[in-house]
Amino acid sequence: MTGEPATSPLLQMALRVEQDIFVIRQRGREVAAVVGLEHQDQVRIATALSEVARDLLRTTGGADVTFHVDAGADGRFHLRADLAPVAPLPGGDYQPQSGAVSRLVDTLGVTTSRGLRS
Repeated sequence: MTGEPATSPLLQMALRVEQDIFVIRQRGREVAAVVGLEHQDQVRIATALSEVARDLLRTTGGADVTFHVDAGADGRFHLRADLAPVAPLPGGDYQPQSGAVSRLVDTLGVTTSRGLRS
């Protein structure tokens, strides 16, 4: 925790079926555009999100996805997507099954909180 104020979620959605992967990809790209990322970076974010969503759907049955936009100390806005699996992660930690994810984004984290479920 860095002591920065918590941000309210910009968008929350559930990943439960294959079609949700495409919606998450599209919304991720739209949010990346809103924060001012260049076209190539929008595509990178969207592709990484869809790869992770596909992995989580296959391994845990889905996730709750929350998009945040944080103001950085550098004056720029930063996109954060939290993915909370609906079931425990095999092995306890998320490791992307696709090497493409690590080539697309600098950092990746999957939360283990319950997410949107009640």
